[in-house]
Amino acid sequence: MSHRIFKLQQHETIVCQITPKITLKKINTMRISKELASKVAKSMMSEKRKNQDDLFNKFKDNVKQAYITTIPQLVLDTYKKHPDYFHTARVICIDTNGFNNFHVNIDTSVLNNSGSYYTFYNPSKSVSSSLMELRNSYSSLRDKNDKLELELKETIIALRTFARIQELLPEAVPFLPKSQSTEIIVDLTQLRKKINS
Repeated sequence: MSHRIFKLQQHETIVCQITPKITLKKINTMRISKELASKVAKSMMSEKRKNQDDLFNKFKDNVKQAYITTIPQLVLDTYKKHPDYFHTARVICIDTNGFNNFHVNIDTSVLNNSGSYYTFYNPSKSVSSSLMELRNSYSSLRDKNDKLELELKETIIALRTFARIQELLPEAVPFLPKSQSTEIIVDLTQLRKKINS
């Protein structure tokens, strides 16, 4: 509580008590570093990145399955019985119909037709078109996600404090460190009403 003394006339004074409402509020006043902004933006993108990875895995699986269909069944059967007599690879190289020496790393080994660390695969035009569509979809999604993650990072840096992020970008709050500080918040609403009345 504070007092203000106002002099009205030579021998008259009036004492007014000014008691603005004071409250304690938990707010996060920590500032955002570039490193933290990058970490938060990456975390916010986790679900979108998972969808991106799923699309690329679908592309790789389609390449592998398409390649396997070109191997004669007799060779596949013999390989199954005597695998030690065959070379295998976990990289498929496509170099035709729009693919320019494009290497695809796959999760499991396939029969190797080149003797090198990768196997050659020359798909038909129709298969190439289907694979290219998947690859382009993945590339487009990856570029879109890269752009969004950078935009998120720059926005978080620009907001500067946890408090402003909580106010303007609440989607980022779950990915922020759980550190808070207590500040005194003075409610001057009533005082301002009196001033402006």
